[in-house]
Parts: sequence; structure tokens; C-alpha cells
Amino acid sequence: MSTKIYNGFKLTTSDFAEIYELAETWRAIFIDACQVKIEKHAAQRIVRLIDMPAALAHERPDGAQKMIEERSHSSPLSKIWFDISDEVRESMHKGTRAPLVDVDVRLHLFPFEGAVYGILHAEGSDFREKFFSQEQVEDFSYWNNTDRNEDVPEQEWSERDRVWDGIFDRRRHRSFLGNHGFEIKLTDGYAPVFDPERVVSFIPSHVDRCRETAGHVLGDKWYTEWVGDRDRQKMSGGELMEGIWQAQSKAKTDEGKAEIEALAERLQDILQPEITVDDIRSWPEVEFPTAPAP
Repeated sequence: MSTKIYNGFKLTTSDFAEIYELAETWRAIFIDACQVKIEKHAAQRIVRLIDMPAALAHERPDGAQKMIEERSHSSPLSKIWFDISDEVRESMHKGTRAPLVDVDVRLHLFPFEGAVYGILHAEGSDFREKFFSQEQVEDFSYWNNTDRNEDVPEQEWSERDRVWDGIFDRRRHRSFLGNHGFEIKLTDGYAPVFDPERVVSFIPSHVDRCRETAGHVLGDKWYTEWVGDRDRQKMSGGELMEGIWQAQSKAKTDEGKAEIEALAERLQDILQPEITVDDIRSWPEVEFPTAPAP
């Protein structure tokens, strides 16, 4: 039977009173990590709400006008806070997979032969690195579907196999411990609370914003060209994904890269050089180019 326990660990203590005290400390660490993850993501989405209409006003005015008409809430900050709060709630309470907003971090603990082992459940390498950097946590990962970790001696790897086999009783498939271990939810009850100044600190540089916005503008253009006259409402999910893949593939070609770079250079004179706290607290005016006199 294939076993893959990539986030397996062993604690340096087997005292559950001490473990729960550690969990309180870890909770504070991971709640802050959740805030950083969510505010970084919020910054990216706010930038798009501000920069895309400004860029489209010069490239595809009808697209800019549509984005303006679809604005909701009092500001980009408010709009993204409501959207992300809903997405976080959906992810945490319904188990919906949403990597960009998944902040569910939990531990499953298994007392075995006088020690306590566990598995970390979290989305993203940042959470994993933060947890395994705690001094009371030792890596105890194990898998048998491919070669062992070269950093782990063969004898220790065999011991990990023995321990996990004992915990999950893999041969009989009726492990009480594997099915009923202890669970600690490190981020249970988390809700996004944005610090506007910290959100702004995560906004990319002007050059990076221009390049990213150029990629979005041209990606939408290439996707629209691929769809053509077809009714999107009648297209299958597979067809829609094919269009996205085609647009992404074009962006990787020499021709696509050249188009993106050319548009990014033009956008440096269009997009505002800096996005401030005041900018994210109100919807900006979009300047459409003046039509030439007939």
C-alpha cells in the first residue's frame, strides 16, 4: 500500500498539557501568518481593480466602462474585504479548496509508544516552513511511493515506516488511533481584518504593476479572440478552460512576451506611479483619452 505523509512530524514532548500551551503560542504565530497571506493577496486584487480600468480606458474603453459599472461597495479596500471574507468563510467551513485564501491550519496528533507524532494540514509552503521551524517540532515525514529523503539515514527511514505503520495499522485498516487522533485547530475562528497601511506595503512596484496589468489586458484580449462569436453561456467548462490555456500559452511565446513588454512600457505613462492608502479607500477616477477632433 502506498503511504505519503509529507507533513509528518514528531514533538519533543509527550506531555499534552505542555503541547496545548505550545498550541496557544503557535496559534498567535499562525493567525499573524494568515493576516500576512490574506493582505498580500488583497493587495494584488486591489491593484487589479485600480490599474485594469485605467489601462483598458486606453486599450479597450468598453471594457473599462464595464468594470466601472460593476463597481460595488464604497472603495476597492471595502470591496476586496467583503469578497475575501466570504471566500475565507467558504473555505474554512465548507472545505472548499481555494489556495489563495485557504488559511485553515490544523494538527492531528497521535500518541504512540510514549511519544507524540502528528500531521500538519495546511495549504501552502509558507505555513509548512513556519511550523517546522518551531524548536519543539521535528520532521517525521515518510513515503514509500518513491525514493526516500536522502537527508534521512536508511535506518531512521525504516523506523519512520514502522511508527506510521503502527499508528495507522495499515494492514488491518482499522486503526482507532488513526481514525480518532487528537485535533488542534490553530486558526479556527480567524477572520480577515485589514490594516490599510500593511496592505499598501504589499503592493508591487510601478514597473511590476505595469507588466502584470499588461499580461491581464492581453490575456483577456487573446481569450476573447479565441472564443470568437461563440456564446460563452453555452460553452462547456472544458472549452472555457481550453481558452484560458490558449491565452496562457500565447503569453509564453516570443511574440506574446514582446506584446506584453510593449504594452507594459506604454502603461508606465498611464498607470499612477504609486498607490497609497487614500487611493485604496475610494474609487479612483478613470481618465479616458480624448477623442481627436473630426
